[in-house]
Amino acid sequence: MRKKLLLLLLVLVTFTFVIGTVASAPAQDVPRECSDGIDNDGDGRTDHPDDPDCDNDDDDSEREAQCDDGIDNDGDGDTDFPDDENCKDDDDNSEAPACRDGEDNDGDDRRDFPEDPGCEDDDDDDEREPQCDDGIDNDGDGDTDFPADENCKDDDDNSEAPACRDGEDNDGDDRRDFPEDPGCEDDDDDDEREPQCDDGIDNDGDGLTDFPNDPDCTDDDDNSEAPHNRNPECSDGIDNDGDGQTDFPNDPDCDDADDDSEAGVVEPECSDGIDNDGDGQTDFPNDPDCDDANDDTELGGGDPECSDGVDNDGDGFTDFPDDPDCDDANDDTEAGPVTCGDPDGDGVDHSAFAPDANEIGPLSAPIHDLDQALPSPVGGDQGVVTEVNCAVVAGILGL
Repeated sequence: MRKKLLLLLLVLVTFTFVIGTVASAPAQDVPRECSDGIDNDGDGRTDHPDDPDCDNDDDDSEREAQCDDGIDNDGDGDTDFPDDENCKDDDDNSEAPACRDGEDNDGDDRRDFPEDPGCEDDDDDDEREPQCDDGIDNDGDGDTDFPADENCKDDDDNSEAPACRDGEDNDGDDRRDFPEDPGCEDDDDDDEREPQCDDGIDNDGDGLTDFPNDPDCTDDDDNSEAPHNRNPECSDGIDNDGDGQTDFPNDPDCDDADDDSEAGVVEPECSDGIDNDGDGQTDFPNDPDCDDANDDTELGGGDPECSDGVDNDGDGFTDFPDDPDCDDANDDTEAGPVTCGDPDGDGVDHSAFAPDANEIGPLSAPIHDLDQALPSPVGGDQGVVTEVNCAVVAGILGL
């Protein structure tokens, strides 16, 4: 029994000695990939300086950085810097967002989502808590976090600095901060956008763009094209449409004093009561160049009268060469010239003159009722008219 106890004691002492020896032995350094004598990435080149992907002997990766290796490592459809927005630069060794790249990016000893409280989800590319909710006065202006710091839009805003010195492209124009971004007046400007009244955009959709064209712009630094601090056009004391009538109720185009336009509804030319093309014919259907009342031009755009397929003068003859009053197919009137025998130019011979203009012969068929127009003895069913000139006959006929 005593021998067994001595043997057990000897075993325990030996075991304790061995464990102590191992524990006290100096730790062996693990060689870095760029100095371990192994071609770790299989590219046929080993260690620094032979492998160009090794920065130095202490570099622990012979592989190219993920953000410069030509591979879409995180499978998001974007490859390398600058195309992959998760890459900070081409030396960044992870294309994955910060909250799922396996790294402690913000140095708080917590990695990725959900372990790191600065990660909202695993697509979050910043492990830090937002500056506007981290309890730190990050921009040193004496105000901390939202809502105390006026540069914070909300508590998710990741910069307490003004937009024009926060390092971000806030307006998406590929230019950042003052002086690079022309929308920044200085580095304290909290808006990278150009003022609405100088940005080339009709921001309020009123058809007027920028100062001075948009009357709602006070100057080109005004950041709103929307109406502000002015009366509507129909009560602003200005003849805005230049028609000689100012405001409601004097301008008939104003519905009331709150109407913001003195410009009335513009009627189409073919129904506005005006002879817009000066051809002596006004609106549809009187102007043959109007297709209908909604036609917005009285200017003709169709075929000339002498080739339009219409008997425009109602003389029974249509177009050139059938209508003798057409000089050619491009003639724009079928009406013939006013003559002594045809005072209305309709192509019908009203002449009763024979053998000359001073001796009126027997009445012709087209005006067989001339006897009703001329009192006896000038006229009669079978009588003659003498010493009456052409103008007198035309006047009597009302032609």
